[in-house]
Amino acid sequence: TAIVAGLAFGLDVKSITQNLQENFKLPPGRGSILQGINDVTILDSSYNASSASVLSFLELLGKLSIPTHRQAMFVMGDMKELGSYSQYEHGLVAKAIPEFVDHLVLVGTLTKDLVLPIVSKHQRKFKTLVYFSTNREAGEYLKTHLPQKIIILFKGSQLLEEAIKFILKDPDDKKY
Repeated sequence: TAIVAGLAFGLDVKSITQNLQENFKLPPGRGSILQGINDVTILDSSYNASSASVLSFLELLGKLSIPTHRQAMFVMGDMKELGSYSQYEHGLVAKAIPEFVDHLVLVGTLTKDLVLPIVSKHQRKFKTLVYFSTNREAGEYLKTHLPQKIIILFKGSQLLEEAIKFILKDPDDKKY
């Protein structure tokens, strides 16, 4: 959208690209890339989630992990505020997870009730399949059990970023 708008105002693609690279910053939790402990790359999209956004990020995770030969981990928090669609939306995501993920960490009561029963049917596919009731518990687990050199996606609604703080290479990056 930004490129199209710039072109509409008569700017050239090179200057648009340069300005985006120098000036555009994603808000925290909306697709930020951070460095983690154990040479881990963190894809932080923890701010909010729906099945459409989660499925898009799972596809991205697959595209990033395959050519780099890095295992993919998904830390999924509850997708809140979906109302009567909650069961359906969680089910869509749960069915797609085994295609893209080597390690799965679930956080929250909705993931326990709506995702875990579906992904458990594919338990042999996962090198890790764990559930935690709180973001803090997930973060503490990750701090001591995080595999080396993986790509890890965080996607959910509300406070999942608290788990990320446990595995940041530079603790000052928590502001991102």
